Amino acid sequence: MSIKIEKIILSRMNFEIISFDVKEISIALNIDVKSSFPDDKQLVQNVTFDLFHEIAESPIILNFTYIGYYSGEGEGEPTLDEFSKVHAPAYIVPYARELVANITSRIGILPTLVMPPLNIHEMLKEKE
Repeated sequence: MSIKIEKIILSRMNFEIISFDVKEISIALNIDVKSSFPDDKQLVQNVTFDLFHEIAESPIILNFTYIGYYSGEGEGEPTLDEFSKVHAPAYIVPYARELVANITSRIGILPTLVMPPLNIHEMLKEKE
């Protein structure tokens, strides 16, 4: 199957400064993926990132959702379902990485945060 990325959009972002007195900060990333298939040739995938998941004293809140729209034609591997489990979320990670660096570089109380390299496939397998 030939799979095409139609578009990737930022659909929701929640950002809030809780404390201006920041000594250090650590990321506790949580990723949630939801896929839907409007028909046998389309995939719509919501990938939600929560950077400070379950950190009690985090000085900021930052969570957001990207939606990826993909289309597939023809036969063969990978199917859209297989693509949705491994490749599709990985295509969204660079968008998330850029957003985190951009937002944190502008707020002035933190050093610019850079999301570490992610093996999103392994992260999602661990959540199952």
